Amino acid sequence: MPPTKLRVTMPPFWNDPRISCRDVDPEVFYPVSYRNETAVSMAVSICDECPLKTACGVWAVKVGEPHGVWGGLTPEQRRTVRKYLGLSK
Repeated sequence: MPPTKLRVTMPPFWNDPRISCRDVDPEVFYPVSYRNETAVSMAVSICDECPLKTACGVWAVKVGEPHGVWGGLTPEQRRTVRKYLGLSK
């Protein structure tokens, strides 16, 4: 059998030149521990300055992105939103 291809869905705004995280090391948005408030707040502060913050957060909630800080939201926060909206799997 041929290997299955990993299907990655990227946000539609990913190449928008206004995106604040464009030139930031992606590791900033994937802290080793989400309990590390300093690491999470660094990512969230970058998101807070982004004009696409809402679109990013909505996308991550909609697709169920399980990792990273997206639109200023941690995975736990996105799960809470999904549950509230009835989108939990």
